[in-house]
Amino acid sequence: MRRTISFLNILLLLLLPPVVSTVSAEPLRIGSISAEYVSEVKKFKALTDYLSIHLAPFGIDQVEVVVTHSMDEMSRMIHDDKVDLFIDSPYPSLIISNQTKSKMVLRRWKKGVDQYHSVLFTRKESPIENIQGLKGKRIAFEEPFSTASYFLGKSELISNGLLPVEAPKRGSGDNKAQTADSVAYLFSGADSTTVSWVLRNRVEAGTINHHKFETLKEGIRSKLKIIHQSMDVPRHIVSFRANYPELRISQISRVLTAMDQESMGKAALKQFQKTRKFDLISTQTQNNLQQLKKMVQKINTP
Repeated sequence: MRRTISFLNILLLLLLPPVVSTVSAEPLRIGSISAEYVSEVKKFKALTDYLSIHLAPFGIDQVEVVVTHSMDEMSRMIHDDKVDLFIDSPYPSLIISNQTKSKMVLRRWKKGVDQYHSVLFTRKESPIENIQGLKGKRIAFEEPFSTASYFLGKSELISNGLLPVEAPKRGSGDNKAQTADSVAYLFSGADSTTVSWVLRNRVEAGTINHHKFETLKEGIRSKLKIIHQSMDVPRHIVSFRANYPELRISQISRVLTAMDQESMGKAALKQFQKTRKFDLISTQTQNNLQQLKKMVQKINTP
């Protein structure tokens, strides 16, 4: 009898119409800006593999990386719903949030660092003691996409009533600022070059993130002094496009913030540029970011 019932049950199951899942499958598209597509996808592979497994129960059937070459191109992709989630440092994240209304939700502890700030520094023997002393002087930034080595430093100049103006190219005229309240800035191309320019007195000041300053060789650091520092900002930010469903944001955020609590997640984080964890952006940090969003509008973006 038991065999007969079992056979009948199986027969009925075969004859019944298939059950259609109420969860519609969809991809998660993570955006990143880089000139090298292959290496960028490889960089994200441990993260995307992990998310593919742990987001499957929520109906996300694949996780892919969308790489663009510029912030403008990334903004268009987010605006057109072709990118759902964007991971980058604060400056690009703020620019794109201003352009697309994307929501900055999580903080990424890239290379184990949760947050950082910019320091403005001069030579030890310089008579400049504070940011106001930079009036009429020259300062070196790294490149026009850097958060700590450009945006935060430039923001501090503006917030303190100074006018940053880009210096003319070498050979095209005087590199010094043209007005009493202005500060002429040059792009060095590398933080190490910024430090070298300050030591050689090509510029009176430079700006880099405080972690890099603290890890300079003692012989070099002893020849420099910090005259000002910016507010703290997250090392990296995870943003979601403005119209991405709140339920999806909650599900993905829950998976990301739990990664550091289990072995597979820890391994994936380590492979993802030695990320320590993801966590929610605090209220205070959100307030700081809102202030900086307004500052972005005052700065000529590249």
